[in-house]
Amino acid sequence: MPAIHEVLNQGLQLHKQGALDQAERCYRQVLEADARHADAWHLLGLIAHARGDQTAAREQIGRAIALDGGQPSYHNHLAEVYRALGDTVQAEASCRRALQLNDRFVLAHNTLGVVYNQDRRFAEAAECFRRAVELQPGFPLAHANLGIALHGLGQLDEAADACRQALALDSALATTQLELARILLDRGEAAEAIETARRAASEHPQMAAVHYTLGGMLHAQQRLDEAVACYRRALDCNPALAEAHFNLGVLLQKRGDAEAAIACYRQAVRCRPDYAEAYSNLGTLHKSRGELDSARQCYDKALEFRPNFAEALNNLGNVLKIEGRLDEALICYEQCLRFAPQFAQARYNRGLMRLAEGELAAGWEDYEARCGCPEFPKRSFDRPRWTGEPLAGRTLLVHAEQGLGDTLQFVRYLPLLAERGDNVVLEVQPPLVPLLRTAGIDRSVQLVAKGEALPEFDVYLPLLSLPGVFGTTLETIPAAEGYLRADAKLAEHWRAALGERDAFKIGIAWQGSPTHASDRFRSIPLAAFAPLAFEGVELVSLQKGPGNEQVAALDGKFTVRELGASFDEEHGAFMDTAAVIKNLDLVVTSDTAIAHLAGALGAPVWLALTLVPDWRWMYCRTDSPWYRSMRLFRQKHLGDWPGVFADIAAMLRSTLETKRPQNH
Repeated sequence: MPAIHEVLNQGLQLHKQGALDQAERCYRQVLEADARHADAWHLLGLIAHARGDQTAAREQIGRAIALDGGQPSYHNHLAEVYRALGDTVQAEASCRRALQLNDRFVLAHNTLGVVYNQDRRFAEAAECFRRAVELQPGFPLAHANLGIALHGLGQLDEAADACRQALALDSALATTQLELARILLDRGEAAEAIETARRAASEHPQMAAVHYTLGGMLHAQQRLDEAVACYRRALDCNPALAEAHFNLGVLLQKRGDAEAAIACYRQAVRCRPDYAEAYSNLGTLHKSRGELDSARQCYDKALEFRPNFAEALNNLGNVLKIEGRLDEALICYEQCLRFAPQFAQARYNRGLMRLAEGELAAGWEDYEARCGCPEFPKRSFDRPRWTGEPLAGRTLLVHAEQGLGDTLQFVRYLPLLAERGDNVVLEVQPPLVPLLRTAGIDRSVQLVAKGEALPEFDVYLPLLSLPGVFGTTLETIPAAEGYLRADAKLAEHWRAALGERDAFKIGIAWQGSPTHASDRFRSIPLAAFAPLAFEGVELVSLQKGPGNEQVAALDGKFTVRELGASFDEEHGAFMDTAAVIKNLDLVVTSDTAIAHLAGALGAPVWLALTLVPDWRWMYCRTDSPWYRSMRLFRQKHLGDWPGVFADIAAMLRSTLETKRPQNH
């Protein structure tokens, strides 16, 4: 049998060549001959470390140290194992024992610095790397790691210099090329950063990390097609890279390719079963498709792995709210805010529930959190925000901020400002300008279409913040009887066009904006209106845009009168609609801007609502404090439009049997 030292040397040669199985056999052969051979235990531990079996590595290197605790390299390698296990306390202790044995041990200074970098103790890390470089100026990894520490300290120029020094010593350090690219990106040099990452990808085409990092940089620059290609190349190199599956899913979700995004998130959690963010995004996609059970299960899974995951808690609350589980939804929002008090979306969602419950004072306060939510467009002005103090001659800009229906609902507050003698500029969506002028809004405020140059102003406020500033309660909602007017000439035109027939004329609208987050739940199939199409009733379409195609699809099941392609095209948004509504007996609509228009005109309007509708329609009520002419019909079970329209049809028959409402 060869001598022990010969077998050990043979194992070392095989180890260096990457033949780990053969090297392991040699080390175990040594240990069979001498179970107290510290080097063999140490080297066996290094093989386990290389294979990712850190538990075995810790045990085997620990046995080497027990046999010969005076070897600095043993302690340094044990520190690497502890670092891989995430135990930075023990890793630091092992490094310090190595340095107690040899304070000029360069590798231990470097490892200790890496441990400090892992703990974000960047100043201490930089000291370790500087000591390593002092002892061995030609050690490229120490320069590279110094660059990481200095980057963490925000010393970007010095960090870039350290990375360049490392690359001058070893140009093949791909991770250092990527770190330099990140530093350049943080310095605002995006083009050079991307070019640096591209060079790394070109020089290391089989390295998944370089393609992944380049993809992230292109993603941040909104170069989405290139980013997708990079993430796919990363996955070609390493199909198990969960983060690349996740980021690819994010991009595909942005593109609207829900099926492909779902596949990516599912693959991400297969690669990394505790990937909470992937479960959360998967839940959001299921929710957008109306798959609430699947969405809830995904959020539950995300929270199993990250119980304080604010986004998942908030999203779970949203699903529970849609399902009518309001107490559970509120608990989710409250838990989210305990973990993340500044999480704007949870505070905003809690505000919506408070408003819907009639707790307006607390609700308006929370509702202001919308300004910090990513789904709301940001407006910034170099003037202070108005908080309700006397204007004292100053000019206030009030700007519309959400949908057309929101603007129609809240312009009721502008006359209150005018009554106080305040100078007010109202900026609204351009399509609404003719309707608001017809209503006389421009007589009390200066009306401006968004996109036009703004006149001088001193303070500003978003339109939907006015109720909070005025301290609105359920009893003080202004102008609930109506505050808009139809153009008289158009009203007369449509009176003639609709004809003086005996039929009870009902204007109907069924489809909201398909891009609205809740459209799946609030819009109604036109076919659901069939119970209203009985003798003596004429259904008149007030629908514009998406949803119109459903009229042809009725295929004669019942008749809906359409008002022509020019309807609301020539005179401005809702101008014809308002004039038509004034010649109808009733409007029956889904939760769209038509409901607000009819209510603001003071016209009879019946609103069909999902199980838990938008906050302004509150919970359980059959009337609306915002519009006295409105009646609410609610689902008793999620998705039960037939039940809603059976109630509407019964009420309609009762109405027709008593007396015909007066035309408006």
